[in-house]
Amino acid sequence: MSRGYPLCWDLYTFAPGVSSPAAKRAAVESLCIALTEIDAEYLAAHRTPSLYQSGVRYRKDTGGVERQWWDVPKILAMGFADCKGLAAWRAAELLMAGVPAEPFVTESRVSGTLLYHVRVRTPDGLEDPSRVLGMR
Repeated sequence: MSRGYPLCWDLYTFAPGVSSPAAKRAAVESLCIALTEIDAEYLAAHRTPSLYQSGVRYRKDTGGVERQWWDVPKILAMGFADCKGLAAWRAAELLMAGVPAEPFVTESRVSGTLLYHVRVRTPDGLEDPSRVLGMR
C-alpha cells in the first residue's frame, strides 16, 4: 500500500480558552461523522474484513501518531487505532448493512484534562468498539 496523503487540521477550537467543552465535543463529533462517511465510501468500493474480524486492536491516543484521524485502509495497515477510528469504521460498516448508526462522543475530565471517547449509537443502544478490541 502506498503512503496516504497526510491532511492536517490545525484547529484552534481545541486551544485552551478558545471554545467551550460543548463546542469542542461538537467539533469532535463532526470530524467523526466525516470520517464515518469516508470509511463508508471505502467499504463500498473495497472488499474489507469486518472490524471485529480484521485483527485490528484498540490503542489509546497518547498524543502521538494516534492523534491523527485514520481511515479504514490506514487502520488496517497499522493494525491498531484509537476510539475515533474504530467507532467511525464500525458505524460505517453498520450503515453499509442498513443499520442506522452514528458516532457518539462523550467527554470526561481526568486530572483537569478534558478527554473524549467515541462509541457508536444504534437503535439498540451504544456499542463500544474500543472495549471489544482491547480497551480496559
